[in-house]
Amino acid sequence: MSMTLTSRDRAALAGVHPDLVRVVARAAMLTPVPFRVFEGVRSVARQRDYVRRGVSRTMNSRHLKAANGVGHAVDLVLAFDVDGDGTIDGTDHWANPASPQGADAWRRLEMAVKTAARELGVPVEWGGDWQRFRDYPHWQLPWKAYPAARPVPAQRSPGARDPDEAILRAGHEGAVVRDVQAKLARLGYVVPVNGLVDARTVFVVRVVQRQNGLAIDGVLGPRTRTAIDAMVAAQRRGEPAGADMARADLEVAGVSASPGEETEQAAATRQAAVTGGSGALAGAGLVGQGVEQAAEAARHGQAVFSPGTALYGVLGLAVALLLGLQAWRMLKRAGALPGWLGGAP
Repeated sequence: MSMTLTSRDRAALAGVHPDLVRVVARAAMLTPVPFRVFEGVRSVARQRDYVRRGVSRTMNSRHLKAANGVGHAVDLVLAFDVDGDGTIDGTDHWANPASPQGADAWRRLEMAVKTAARELGVPVEWGGDWQRFRDYPHWQLPWKAYPAARPVPAQRSPGARDPDEAILRAGHEGAVVRDVQAKLARLGYVVPVNGLVDARTVFVVRVVQRQNGLAIDGVLGPRTRTAIDAMVAAQRRGEPAGADMARADLEVAGVSASPGEETEQAAATRQAAVTGGSGALAGAGLVGQGVEQAAEAARHGQAVFSPGTALYGVLGLAVALLLGLQAWRMLKRAGALPGWLGGAP
């Protein structure tokens, strides 16, 4: 499961150190439980009120803007419709960590954030690990690694477009594209570093999206680029990443040693293989969600077969069939379809 940060979440992250923002964004891609960004930068007056009410125990909080102009902490809260009113609001945020369900949910969120931080090479501290005052929503950058006076990258003016949030599609070009291509090449993918989102770049992006459980559309969006950054960080730590993990996909698809050696027919065959494989994975994923939902229902003594589980099964089969049909059409247009499947004799 993954989730998308809402505009309210992103507004709460305004003024927070960019490294911590990247960790939260990556955690949203990894988390098995939904969460919301409750608070980022905090005013001195609000902090003083928290101390007065016992919500916080210090006026030296990492939520306050430091000498370098940014905050170094965020509060992430579990987002469940606890009261069953159909909306997630202030009454739903605080799952009780003392209850079995609440403890499990906080543990899952903890693992998602810590995994995201490890992948990106950003050290973090969790309030849930503190012994004297457990603060489960609280995440901060360590004082030692991120002293208050350490300079941070220049902040954008309000309303300025963040190049990291740009959506780059086939035909787009520029320095951001070149930077992503360089990272992909470093990861072992065969891709030209020419600053243009060409057909081969789109294909490799689809492979990366498939590896990371993202929507397979070949578009270089923020989530895909965050996943690429995480793979680069894993490679630096000596862990398998990039083409090492996708070698089987690439060999089945018939990718050549260099971009110039691939024929048009081979490119179409490769693209069709990835499309068909994506359909199988996406379909299996939806069916798997249905099975998981049924198992959860059984654990709670509820009906195993429900409209929800049936819907997941039907959707899974439909997605697999539709993408399989698309792969068949690609092969037929390229003349690479066997005769027994309707290709030219």
